[in-house]
Amino acid sequence: MKLYGYDAEIHPNLILFVFKDYITKEYLRFERSLFRNDIPDLIKFIDDHKNQLYLFSFNGKGFDDQLLYHVYTHPNDSLLSYKQKANEIIESDWGVYPFWDIEKIIKQPIDLMVINNYGIHSAKTTSLKWLEFNFRLPSIKDLPVDHNKPINTEKNAEKLFAYCCLDVDTTEQEFDISKPLIKYRQEYSKLVGLNLINDSEVSLAKKVITKLFSKKMNIDEKDFKKLRTYRDKIIVKDVIVDIDFKLDIHKKLLNHYNNIILNASVKSEVRKNTKVISLKNAINYNLEYSNSFSCDYGAGGLHGVVSPGIYEEDNEYRIDDFDFGSWYPHLIALFNLEPAHLPKGMLGDQLMEWYNERVTKYPKKTHWDLNYAIKIIINLLYGLMGSEYSPVYDIQAQLAVCVNGMLQVTKMMEIVLLNGGEILYANTDGWLVKSKKQDYAKIEKELFDYAKKLKVPLERVGVKKLILNDVNNFILVNEYKEIKEKGAFETYETISAHNNYHKDTSAMIVPKALKEYFINGTPVEETIDKENNIYLFCLGVKGGSKFEFVDSENGSVVFKEVKSYNQDGEWMYELVEQQVDPKKGIIKNTVHNVRALRYFIAKEGSTLTKLWKETSKKGVSFNSVEATSPVKILQTIKKADIYDIRKSNGSYELRYNSNNEVIHRYEELDRQWYVDKCYDIINNIENSEIIN
Repeated sequence: MKLYGYDAEIHPNLILFVFKDYITKEYLRFERSLFRNDIPDLIKFIDDHKNQLYLFSFNGKGFDDQLLYHVYTHPNDSLLSYKQKANEIIESDWGVYPFWDIEKIIKQPIDLMVINNYGIHSAKTTSLKWLEFNFRLPSIKDLPVDHNKPINTEKNAEKLFAYCCLDVDTTEQEFDISKPLIKYRQEYSKLVGLNLINDSEVSLAKKVITKLFSKKMNIDEKDFKKLRTYRDKIIVKDVIVDIDFKLDIHKKLLNHYNNIILNASVKSEVRKNTKVISLKNAINYNLEYSNSFSCDYGAGGLHGVVSPGIYEEDNEYRIDDFDFGSWYPHLIALFNLEPAHLPKGMLGDQLMEWYNERVTKYPKKTHWDLNYAIKIIINLLYGLMGSEYSPVYDIQAQLAVCVNGMLQVTKMMEIVLLNGGEILYANTDGWLVKSKKQDYAKIEKELFDYAKKLKVPLERVGVKKLILNDVNNFILVNEYKEIKEKGAFETYETISAHNNYHKDTSAMIVPKALKEYFINGTPVEETIDKENNIYLFCLGVKGGSKFEFVDSENGSVVFKEVKSYNQDGEWMYELVEQQVDPKKGIIKNTVHNVRALRYFIAKEGSTLTKLWKETSKKGVSFNSVEATSPVKILQTIKKADIYDIRKSNGSYELRYNSNNEVIHRYEELDRQWYVDKCYDIINNIENSEIIN
C-alpha cells in the first residue's frame, strides 16, 4: 500500500497536483504550466502505484479525484480545456465520472470531507480553511492568485506550490484524527460486504439498508431505492399510542396533538407536481410549569429547562439524570411506527437485532468500531424517514415516532412531579430530576417500573452540580466527577477530544475561565490575566464567495459608497467616498477575500465589516462583524506565547518596563473584553432567582 495525501489546483494556464508521502513526508510536485510539464511523470507515478495507491484528500470525491482521473485519461488536452472540465466538475452535483472509473487508477480514495460529514449540505459544513483556524495553525493562507486568473510568473507558481503543500499538511492532520472514522468503515464494510470507506454517514446507512431490506423483501436494489410513501393528509390522533396523563397541563398537551390535522402544502424535492407535508413549526407547543420549568415541543423533539442558576446536591436534595437507551429505535419497534411501504415489523425487528448486537455481540469496550457503525445506522433511520431522498421516507412514520416519544418522556416527567420531585432539564430522551432524598426511592421505582412496562432500557447517573445558563449552555458534574460541557462552556480540550472541529473555537479563553470559576472558584480575571497563549484569545469568522471582509483603521464606517464593475469575470470595487479622520486623513481600508479570518479584540485597531458583492442577494451592502470593538487581524502567528521570555523548564518569565509594568508581546490585546464576556454569563446565572 502507498498512502499519500494530495491536493489539486487549477488556473486557466496551470494545473498542479501535490502529493505528500504519509511515511516519508516527501512532497511530489506534478505541474503543467508555462514553466514545466510534469504530466508524463504524473501518469507514470499513477501507473507505478495503480494497484496499491491510497489517496486521502479534502473534497476529493467532489473535485480532486475527478480532475486527477480526467488528466490521467486526457494527458494531452490543453490547459484551458482542463480548466473548463474543472468548472464542469464543480458545477455538477455528483461529479462527471463514476467512482468505479476513478477506482481504476486509485485503489482506495478517501475523502475526509465526506467521512467527517463536512459537506455543504451538512449541519457540520466545514472548509479546509476553517479547519486551519480550529487546528490553531500558525498561518491561515488562502489561494495566492484567484483561480480564474492566469499564473504568468514562476514566483506565483512557487507561491501556489507552497499553498498546496500547506493544504496537504492540513489534510494530513485531518486524516490523523479521522482514523477511527475510517477504521469503523473498514470493519463494517467487511461485515456487510460493501465498500463504505468513502461514504458519508447518511450514504452509509442508505447503502446498508438498501442491500439488507431489498434482500428481505426479495426485490431488486434499484426498485427498493425508488420506494416512498407520500401523504396528502395526516390526522395526528391516529398515530398516537394510548397514554394516560393525570395532570391537567399534560391532558391539554395530549388534546392539542389529538386535534392536529396536517395537509400536504410544500413542493416536493423529488416528485414533480407533488406536494408534501412539512413538520417544521407544525407540531410546536409550549408548556409553562409553576416552578419556572418551561418545555418546548416540536419536530426536533422536546427541550425544557428551568431558570438559570446553580443547582447542587446537598443534605436535603439530590439530583439524578435519567435517559432512555436507544429511545427512537425502541419506539419504532415496540409500536410498529414504520413506513407504510415496508412489511410490517421488518424495520422494528431489524432495529432490535442491531441493538442487541451492540449490547452483546459487539460491545463498545471490545468492538468499538462495529458498535459505533451500528449505532450510526440505528440513529440515522429516524431522520431518513423524513427525507425524500431515502427509500424509507414516510413523514407520518417520522411524526409518529417524534410525537409519541415526546409524550412518553412527558409521562416520565409527570411521574416525577406527582411524587414531589422537580424537573430541571429535559430533552428528547432524557430528564434531570431534583428531589428530596426521602422521596427519591419512590420516584426511582415508578420510573423504572414504567420503563420496564414500555420494555425500554432506562439509565440513571447521579449529578453533583449543574451550572445552567439555558437549555443549550451548561456545565454538569456527575457522581463520577465527569464534567459535561455544552455551548458557551465547551472548552477547546473537549472539542479536540471529540474531534468536533466543525464547531466554532473562537475566544476559547472564555469557557476556560468560566470552567475555572464555577468548578474551582478561580476569578475569571486571574485566569485571563495569567493566560499566555494567544490562540485562546483569537476569534474566527467564516468567509464566503458572496462577500469579503474589510477592516478599516480607526473608523466605524468602512466607506459610504461603492461602485462595482465586472472585469474579466471578477467584481471590482472602487472607493468613491472614504471616511476621513481629521488627524490622519483618509482612513486605510484593507480587503480580505478569505475563507476564514482570524483576529483578536484589541484596545485599539480596526473595525471589521462584511462587504457583500454585487452578485449576492443583498447586492453591494455592508454589515458589521464586530460592531463596537476594535480588532487586530492575525492570519499569521509567529509565536503563540504572549509573554516574551520562556525558561528552559517550560515556565514563563514576564518582561517589565522601567515603571515595573508587564510588557506583553500582544500588548494591544483587550483582556477586559474577554472578562466582560465571562461576566455576561456569570451574572445571568448568579443573578437569577434560583440559586440552590
